[in-house]
Amino acid sequence: MDFTVERIKLLQDAPITDSGLFAEMAFLYDREVKDNRAEPIKHLAHILNWDEETVGEIVSGAIENGFLIKDKVNKGQWKIAQKTLRIIKLKGKQFN
Repeated sequence: MDFTVERIKLLQDAPITDSGLFAEMAFLYDREVKDNRAEPIKHLAHILNWDEETVGEIVSGAIENGFLIKDKVNKGQWKIAQKTLRIIKLKGKQFN
């Protein structure tokens, strides 16, 4: 997860409407949920050294824009969308 933390930190000054920012945060949020974190937004804020409100806004934006979708198996949870994985894969190639 360290590489994603570093990539999202590069986007720290991006507008909260940036699709790359949504994709990276969706990836991190999905990892937090899969790791059974009780408070994923709070934990991400701690890892990124960002305030919880900002992380929450970005996660909400990721949900509203389809980067995170409702998990049909784990009701009430969100999971990463396929479009997010495609964006991250493309962004990953840009970092090489």
